[in-house]
Amino acid sequence: MNSHSDLPLLKTVSDTRLSFVMPFTFHECGREWRRGHDRYSRRRLEMMLSTFRHFYSQDDLARFLIICPDTDLSETIAVQRSVTTDERYSVVSERDICPDLPWGAPGARASNGWHIQQILKLAAAEHVSSQHYVTLDSDILCLRPFGSDDLVINGKAMAGVETAETYLRCYTDSFAAHEIGVKKRRYESSAALLAYERCKGFCGCYFSETPCVLHTNSVVELLCYLTTASQVPWSTTLAQTSEWTEYSLYFQFLESRGLFDILYIRGGCNAVLDLEKSVWHESEYYRESRTYDRHHFMDFNGSFEHGPFVSIQSAACIEAWLPTWASDLDEFYDHVSSWLRIGRSPPCTKIGTLLLRRWQAALRNLLPSQGGSA
Repeated sequence: MNSHSDLPLLKTVSDTRLSFVMPFTFHECGREWRRGHDRYSRRRLEMMLSTFRHFYSQDDLARFLIICPDTDLSETIAVQRSVTTDERYSVVSERDICPDLPWGAPGARASNGWHIQQILKLAAAEHVSSQHYVTLDSDILCLRPFGSDDLVINGKAMAGVETAETYLRCYTDSFAAHEIGVKKRRYESSAALLAYERCKGFCGCYFSETPCVLHTNSVVELLCYLTTASQVPWSTTLAQTSEWTEYSLYFQFLESRGLFDILYIRGGCNAVLDLEKSVWHESEYYRESRTYDRHHFMDFNGSFEHGPFVSIQSAACIEAWLPTWASDLDEFYDHVSSWLRIGRSPPCTKIGTLLLRRWQAALRNLLPSQGGSA
């Protein structure tokens, strides 16, 4: 499949460096992109980039693409450059990444920005040269030191796996049932696009969502398959189809070709995105009460089995989860920044990653578990 963009590609490398791709807009209201200005969009982007620079080994970075609407380009570039001027970080237009997307066409499901950003995450495969790339959203934070070898081990990528048991452990019975129903519908819709029926080995497995490590060539093969099967550009097919999601589509494509266990290691629900530390839903839906304090985010029980990422879900109503000690999301992020010591050290390197891991392990043994204290 030929790339339609004139964007420069890095040389193909034989090492294990990773690329990262992140759709972004300043006009996000829940899942309704471009429907209204979100006062916290800039802060989310700054926090995402700052924690990534602080905790991810920059020696392991091939490319970092921020993909946004044309109207947001200049302001997004300004935010990115306020955090880093590293040339591997770049801001690009959505139209350069996926020019075939039927923007606002009749019946186009992609008029909903939540679906646009899923299409963009798949289309990005044609614009990176690394063997794997990692999808990100601006509401993601990095919590601990990590490098490419935390996400791709001996050539196999980590994949978080969620099950009905995961949801029943985390959520109330009624919300767990709702979550299971949503996942079933999404996977069934994606399977229909692939003419695929899941085998017993995968039934009941739902792969974790953003961040996700994708095998670049396999994504390109998926896009070629969709275009060939429908005889129209793959983005048009997805824009006019309901219920699928990018990960249910991608992982079932691998399943259907017997490639999943060749390319991936199955991890738990916290393997890449730490689901249980994330603000994934409003507090009322969790089985146990949640206090989003320093202890919650920084206590890893002495191990690094937890993934390095958490989500502070932008689609969740802020007032329905925000700790009582924070007056708004800015104050919450101020405290998180102080806990993580963001801005107090240079960008992370491989040696820095090792030292930070040792420092954090020691620090966790000293920190009190109280709420908003910095």
